[in-house]
Amino acid sequence: DVESYCNSVAAEVLLPLAELRTAWHGEINDTHEIDRLSYKYKISRIVVARRARDAGMLTDEKFKDYYGLVLATAQKSSGGQYYVNEKYQNSERFSLAIIQEALAGRSTQREAMQFLGIKKDTTFRKYVASLQQGMEWPI
Repeated sequence: DVESYCNSVAAEVLLPLAELRTAWHGEINDTHEIDRLSYKYKISRIVVARRARDAGMLTDEKFKDYYGLVLATAQKSSGGQYYVNEKYQNSERFSLAIIQEALAGRSTQREAMQFLGIKKDTTFRKYVASLQQGMEWPI
């Protein structure tokens, strides 16, 4: 009950029903109207469609169809690339300094892996290889 109440308050703050009723321009093409209002109010298309349904401007059936359309066209995130992200997590400069120390024999590979937060030897080797691209080793 509390979550439902909070959701309804948030929805009213994002797009008040009274404002939606004056901004809505008919049913000729609901998809374009939802896109237009989403851009105008800088909120998601789903929020606009949900508020239009709450205001009685969209039937439950049209809302479900639109919701399915949005889900079907949404692109799934790849989650990024580990070795590229790792350069930013530890910083490329720090990573190179740690690896140089290990290559020079001033620390062990195991210590370098611990400093970088890498647990597997194969992951460490791939990370080193990703840093090596275009560089002379040892640096």
